Amino acid sequence: MTDSAARPLVVDDRGNALACFSRGTESVASGDAPMPLALMALWHNGKVLMVFDRFRQSWELPGGMIEPGETPRQAAVRELMEETG
Repeated sequence: MTDSAARPLVVDDRGNALACFSRGTESVASGDAPMPLALMALWHNGKVLMVFDRFRQSWELPGGMIEPGETPRQAAVRELMEETG
């Protein structure tokens, strides 16, 4: 693994790190690392949909915890609907 591959893609001011980004139609989580949550990145006309978290006072990608028996994709779609209506 190269040095740049070991670094997170982005880290926010609270220390949360985006370690990787996968685009696809995963039916199950990969077994190489725990995946407790899923985020949805939805682009339209060159813009990405964000939701505002009132508690944290920040704009975020919609997403949340993967529930038992749910695929990462199912969790991302469910969270998108819950957070945007």
